[in-house]
Amino acid sequence: MSTKAKFITASLEDIRLTGDNPRIVDLKSPEFAGLVESIAAQGVVVPVHVRTDPAQKKRYELLAGERRYRAAEKLSLQGIPAIDHGDISDEAAFEITFAENFQREDLTVLEHGRAVAILMKKYKNDYAAVSARLGKDERWVRRHECIETNLIIDFKTAVSAGGAMEYMTAAHLELIARFPAETQKIIYNKLITAWCGTSITVRGLEGLAAGMLRILKKAKFDTGKCQKCTKRSGCQPMLWSDDNDKKSAGDRCLDPACWEKKDIDSEKKKFKARAEKYPGLVGITSDYYLDRDDGKRFRKTYGKVLVKNDYQLCKKTDKDAVPAVNVKGKGDGKIYYIKTRIDTKPAAGKPATLKQRRAELDRNRWSVAIVRMIEKIKAMKFGEICVHVGDNGEMQGDGGIFRMSLLIVLYGCDCVLYASKDRDDFFESTLKLYKSSADMTPAINQVCEKLWPEVAENLEYNVNTNGDEDSKKEGRLLAELFGMDLDAEYKQVCADPEFAEPAEWKNLNADGTEKKVKVKRGKKDEGRGPQPALSAAERE
Repeated sequence: MSTKAKFITASLEDIRLTGDNPRIVDLKSPEFAGLVESIAAQGVVVPVHVRTDPAQKKRYELLAGERRYRAAEKLSLQGIPAIDHGDISDEAAFEITFAENFQREDLTVLEHGRAVAILMKKYKNDYAAVSARLGKDERWVRRHECIETNLIIDFKTAVSAGGAMEYMTAAHLELIARFPAETQKIIYNKLITAWCGTSITVRGLEGLAAGMLRILKKAKFDTGKCQKCTKRSGCQPMLWSDDNDKKSAGDRCLDPACWEKKDIDSEKKKFKARAEKYPGLVGITSDYYLDRDDGKRFRKTYGKVLVKNDYQLCKKTDKDAVPAVNVKGKGDGKIYYIKTRIDTKPAAGKPATLKQRRAELDRNRWSVAIVRMIEKIKAMKFGEICVHVGDNGEMQGDGGIFRMSLLIVLYGCDCVLYASKDRDDFFESTLKLYKSSADMTPAINQVCEKLWPEVAENLEYNVNTNGDEDSKKEGRLLAELFGMDLDAEYKQVCADPEFAEPAEWKNLNADGTEKKVKVKRGKKDEGRGPQPALSAAERE
């Protein structure tokens, strides 16, 4: 192989890019625009580096100088000055690329991550070898690799030049990239909304990230299956070995959505078991108001939770007393007795009648049916809600604006673009659509498409999902608006074993008391006199 380098003018058409360059060329950045302007004025002053293309000997592979190559390409130049290293080995070619690109002081955080990922591939995932090559410790290598391979595109875009989070450092991105994609998305949305798109310190981000962690040993549900899950800190010890971490906390779950689902399922089972012991049981809290997150969680878990103004504590023996379990705050899990407006409460000192029990079960079924329907509506894209069936029976695509307007009037909308760049870009593009045509529909649809996720989220929080008659009426109107069948949803809930009528209700009288069964007398019982009837519990 020839290793003697020579100066040439290479045709742009004969050059292909190498895959080993970690640098990210932003063709829209001011820096790139400045380079194009400079080359247009005085040409390419510093030559690029190429070698003979191993796949096509008459062509070249670009080893270093991609920004200059891209700028010359944008200016439609025919050729570019280059140092041709000839037919060198892959190892020698990589060393040239490494020297020209990897060791630059102006590499961005994303470029550092890409550089590590390229080296990891070259050294076949040998962290020690990559660590030695870069002169960094292994934890640094792992965390920067994670930025390249695990960071979601939302953050990669936001931290790029001109992005809403361009201020973020390696410390910021190392914290975020450790989490699964679903959790990163939650963090991203919180930064855009709760933090209003403003800068957040590393310490502030640590606090936000800590809220995404769940300590497994404190779980109220069985964590046996969690031990096989990869979305926990124990599977990535080098990424979670900070001195600031509480080592005594042990393994932590990194997927708050999965944790919440398991926690809710566990609490629902406990609540159901308690409801069997305390017929008519309702959930209560000492708070006067439930925030959005608590309201959403409690509806999924208990169906309905009464706040402080909805009930009054009383004695078990008081008339119209209803059993209640505290689901939040001091006394969490404790049983109380309250007076409330719920019609399905049993009379004081007496068990709930079968009619009351069935009414409460039916209310819960309707509540679940409405919640499930809302989940389906939330999952719809804006394009789907635009479609409706016209009077002529044909599908039409102009229903989205009406549905959106009606829902905003009824349930409100919290959509705000806090990040100034996002706000300006959206304002500019929408205004351009509005002014470019007499037809305002495209511009209005663009606005509605931006609003829809927040409007849909508000449905779950504001729609009455209590399962009573008012709730069913509202649910049916919502179903009609979106062309859904709430009654069919209700039938599916009724078919769900979780909402089946308990088998022990067969042993109850209409007033809720247990049936008495006379014992059949055989020949051995003759002469013993009448025998007492047994209750269902005694028969067991």
